[in-house]
Amino acid sequence: MSLPLADDAVIANLVNDTGTGQDGSVVNKELFNDIAEAIDSVLISPGQAQTPAQSTTELIAARGNLASLNSRIAGVIDPDGNFTGASPIPLIQSHQPQNFVTNDDFMIWPDGDAATPADWAFLPTGVAAISRCGPGLADTTQINGEFCAKVTVTSGTATLVQGCTTAGRMDPKARSIGFGVGVKASAGSVARIYVASGANVLVSPYVTLLNQVTWISAVGVLSSNPGPLFVVLQMLGPGTFHWGGVTGIFSKVAPDDWIPCPTELHELKLALDGTLASRNRATFNESCRVESVMLYARNGQMVEASPLAVNVFQVANGTGAATSMLASNLTPDQGDGIRNYNYRVPDGSLYSARCFRGIEGSGERILAEVMIADAGVAPAVDVRCLRYRRLLGRFLN
Repeated sequence: MSLPLADDAVIANLVNDTGTGQDGSVVNKELFNDIAEAIDSVLISPGQAQTPAQSTTELIAARGNLASLNSRIAGVIDPDGNFTGASPIPLIQSHQPQNFVTNDDFMIWPDGDAATPADWAFLPTGVAAISRCGPGLADTTQINGEFCAKVTVTSGTATLVQGCTTAGRMDPKARSIGFGVGVKASAGSVARIYVASGANVLVSPYVTLLNQVTWISAVGVLSSNPGPLFVVLQMLGPGTFHWGGVTGIFSKVAPDDWIPCPTELHELKLALDGTLASRNRATFNESCRVESVMLYARNGQMVEASPLAVNVFQVANGTGAATSMLASNLTPDQGDGIRNYNYRVPDGSLYSARCFRGIEGSGERILAEVMIADAGVAPAVDVRCLRYRRLLGRFLN
């Protein structure tokens, strides 16, 4: 391969004499200076003072004791640009921002096992259904958590959408976002995850491996275009799709596995009196799941032989229907003659009864009620709930 000097005007304009020695191009110091500048222009980049010889010396030094620079970098990156051996990604992920997608593992289903999970919107264009999967259910599939969301698309398309910010509340300002999800698909090249903000859309590859859990992810830069931030699980055709472990992070590296959204335990106390039908209720401003309830006496007067019985209910969003989250009433009597309190993990027949959307003003609430009275007792129910930390909550109405 020759250098492109022949096209340079200094070379192209040279003319041979006709044999007389009296014509043709003049060969003098100026000509040699022009040729030297032409050679420099193809060997040295504009603004760079380093010569090819200096670059060669630097490359030889960079290969260390190995035979070639290729041998030096082969232990870090392969010919396709993929990291080999010790990848920097785990180190980056150990220090990266946390997952801002709530209900990322599809733990909270307040409206039932065949309804939309909390914090998500299910938007089919044709015939499609959604359901909770996991231990004890008809479909026991788990993806990156205790449960996963199963979407069956019979016709048309379907999406699961989570709005992470409200329009006008956050400008991404050319921020890098990494995102991913675990998915099992029965149809190829129709399922993917994408992130959208304003007119800017960042997409992952489609799932191509069928009927096995696959992690798909991508990273991109959001334009400086104010708009609501959405995370979307997209299904562009018929098939069965299981989703779990949705991840969204502000990072320059795509997540290579699920990063759980942070959670925290929240405790509230519902004080009652010992009279029949005494009630107390509370609402939540974040989606959550009740992890335990405990009955005790505020005045210390409750004994194990007390007839007192209390139940705890989910009052449904919008309907006002009360559903017990317990298989039986809470009573002081535990049969051991010692303890005068009762602790229970919700064990009712409907999993949804222990789940809450946390939508203020919707009518949804948790309710404790005295079912059998003991006038000498001032009972209370201690409720412990597990909720997600909404990292972008300040930008969401």
